[in-house]
Amino acid sequence: DTVTQTLFDQSKEKIEFVDEDENHPEPIFDAWGEDCDLPEWLHPLFTVEKNGHKVLDQKETTILASPLLVSTIDYLIAAGEPHRQGHHVKALLRVMSSDLILDEVDGYEPKALIAVLRLVQLAAMYGRNVICSSATLSLTVAKTIHRAFESGMQMRAALYGTEKKSIIAIIDNELKPQVWLERSNQKSEFNTNYQKHLDNLQVHLLSKPTHRLAQLLSLPETTVLSWKQSVLEGVKQLHQEYAWNFKKTEKKISLGLIRVANIKHAIRLAQFLSDHLPEAKIACYHANDWLISRFYKEQRLDQLLTRHKDGKKRKTGNEQIEQDDEIIDLIQKSNSLNIPFIVIATPVEEVGRDHDFDWAIIDASSVQSIVQTAGRVNRHRLEKVQQPNIMIPQWNYRYCERRDIEKLKQQSKQRRPVFVYPGYEGYGSSVTSTYSSQDLKELLPWDHQSQLVINARLRFDQVNCLFAKHDDQQIGNFCQNYFNDQGEQLFSRSDVDASIMTENIYNLTPLRERNYQETYMFEWTNSLIVKKQVYGFDEKATKTLKYPKYGLVWDLVKFEEIPAKPQAWLALDPQQMKDYCYEYQIANEQGCRISLTPYNRDEVPTWSYDYGFGVMQK
Repeated sequence: DTVTQTLFDQSKEKIEFVDEDENHPEPIFDAWGEDCDLPEWLHPLFTVEKNGHKVLDQKETTILASPLLVSTIDYLIAAGEPHRQGHHVKALLRVMSSDLILDEVDGYEPKALIAVLRLVQLAAMYGRNVICSSATLSLTVAKTIHRAFESGMQMRAALYGTEKKSIIAIIDNELKPQVWLERSNQKSEFNTNYQKHLDNLQVHLLSKPTHRLAQLLSLPETTVLSWKQSVLEGVKQLHQEYAWNFKKTEKKISLGLIRVANIKHAIRLAQFLSDHLPEAKIACYHANDWLISRFYKEQRLDQLLTRHKDGKKRKTGNEQIEQDDEIIDLIQKSNSLNIPFIVIATPVEEVGRDHDFDWAIIDASSVQSIVQTAGRVNRHRLEKVQQPNIMIPQWNYRYCERRDIEKLKQQSKQRRPVFVYPGYEGYGSSVTSTYSSQDLKELLPWDHQSQLVINARLRFDQVNCLFAKHDDQQIGNFCQNYFNDQGEQLFSRSDVDASIMTENIYNLTPLRERNYQETYMFEWTNSLIVKKQVYGFDEKATKTLKYPKYGLVWDLVKFEEIPAKPQAWLALDPQQMKDYCYEYQIANEQGCRISLTPYNRDEVPTWSYDYGFGVMQK
């Protein structure tokens, strides 16, 4: 995404932070590499036409020839998709000539994981090293990854007609590493060794200080209103427990995170809390936001929530917050002595955001979502805690929403998956099958005080944590159809299944679902003008070319407009967004743009734009 890259590059130039010695930070370089000479037989793959001449595409050749490539996985994924033809060959050339490092490998949902594991299999077949990193890698996912690598080594052995060896290592910052040699013609010891590693890790984590302690948040009724009211009470309790005096004044603040599963739920919760917490400052962080607005929020959150302590100038970790002009201004203008700053976020906050909140409330979708979100609490300061700094509602939002719909339609109670979109319930079997319980009071191993220490151990503990057991069963049931040591294992069986030569199996396991998206942009001249990108008659191009021209054009549409509430925080109004586009040197048409996924492609969606909290479908 060139627009996002431009914003990132511009923001680096504007950084004004200094280190503890008052030095300006050293510049960060992007090494694009010199012009690369490729073998002539590869030139047809990288030739493009410019101004009537055929030339080599230097950007594409650099991607192939650079010694080190850091990228999203989207470019490489085509290596494991033969039907992508030219795209497949280019990505395959990179994979077959490079070692592969995959970060947060268990962050992919099962379909996407299979797509990623095709890369692991190919890398092994070409004799490359593969590193998969994660703090929460369960046995189910780990052995699926290993099976993909093992099958690649077996393919390599068959190709060369000789035994192949590989070194397997389990490396953890908490334990001594395990390293052993495997042979392609012998039974692997990986599953046994990895289970021993998890057993030792769980014992070790029991002795560690408590940094994240969760409390069960009971609901008097299984309704959305009851859920919201319980979250409201949870916010008040957590703020009271973890608020701190701002710059030695009487005013207390805290920075909290509320994780919800879906965008509509996030916006509605933000509106509800705004109505009941007049003193709060509330930000909504999700994908349904104008590009420049989301960039601004991410930049501000990165600044405020970096809270490392060094014992010198950063004694508490709150210094960056206390020196922030916007925060100072908001607190000075507030008449309240207690001001909670709340970020309501969808799963975009779970992975890749290096943020440190004082507390969190987690609307659970999976045990992974609980552990990952909890990792954003007390992340840098690592204070030892005695009182809960996390709360988990007894029932998730989707469960309560289902009960409300049944009451409205006067239907009897039906068991349907609620840990979905995201989540794994019903994933590896019938889509209507459900977990034995959907009550978080039963799914998680609470103590007699309804409290629970949260660390990576929770993700691995299938004996005591029913949630982890159910999630792994669903993941395993799905993955065994593609990579396993028995059963279907379509991609890893020795007697190759003919289906892998067809396009369908790859379409069933894509990296990303090809959801239909609509692109919108806005213009602002004292009022909001929204346009939708459609295929139609291009009047401007027709006048220039002197013949009818069709293509992507902009059509006027109407968004329902909801004024921003006074509690809205990190919310840019349309004029401010235009100003930021100018500051970061990108066109309004690019920065003031949004991509939205309607629920039903066959219906014309109606969109609501809350000026404080973002866009949602009505």
